[in-house]
Amino acid sequence: MSTIQITQGDTYPPLRATLSDSVGPIDLTGATVTLVIRPRLSSGGPVVGGACAITPPASSGVVTYDWQTGDTDTPGEYLAEWHVLSGTDQWTVPSSGSLTLTIRPQLAGIVAPP
Repeated sequence: MSTIQITQGDTYPPLRATLSDSVGPIDLTGATVTLVIRPRLSSGGPVVGGACAITPPASSGVVTYDWQTGDTDTPGEYLAEWHVLSGTDQWTVPSSGSLTLTIRPQLAGIVAPP
């Protein structure tokens, strides 16, 4: 399981990943990918996430999520995963476990105004 780190209030850099399975990068041709993130200690629904861009060539499995305003406002530990939909097939990456997202507090807890 890997860890992603970003600082509270940051929306850059985008989250970029290569989605892969046991045989290598997943061919995302014709697929849509959504990033889902929820608090680590909650069984509630996702708190942030959304559509990801697929970087050409789609066969490389590379996706990018552009953080939206508000996505990183609350420091803490989160779980993240990508949901892939291709035709009638759907699957989750990673297939076991989740990624850990850590949102670090800004120094003095101050978030810069937009």
